[in-house]
Amino acid sequence: MFVDANYNFKLDENEIRTKSNFFGDFVLPDQIYPNQLVALGGVGIDTNTDHADSILIGTSVNAKPVWLSPMSSVQSVSADFNSTVFSLGI
Repeated sequence: MFVDANYNFKLDENEIRTKSNFFGDFVLPDQIYPNQLVALGGVGIDTNTDHADSILIGTSVNAKPVWLSPMSSVQSVSADFNSTVFSLGI
């Protein structure tokens, strides 16, 4: 898990990083808002499935909780989230 300050989806040397716990909870400094957050890899707690090649993206806008999920990833890269969701039939 890291703050992708330059929006390149890669962990660069100067970017803030942390690890999540067993439940996926993580803590980052308050001063990072707003910014793009990226989670790489992980293990599903419900299936114990290794997601080593996965990437989840989300945007932190304030000190409120942020969930990184497939939907937050779609929202982060979509120019028109509502149209994208509609076209996916969700």
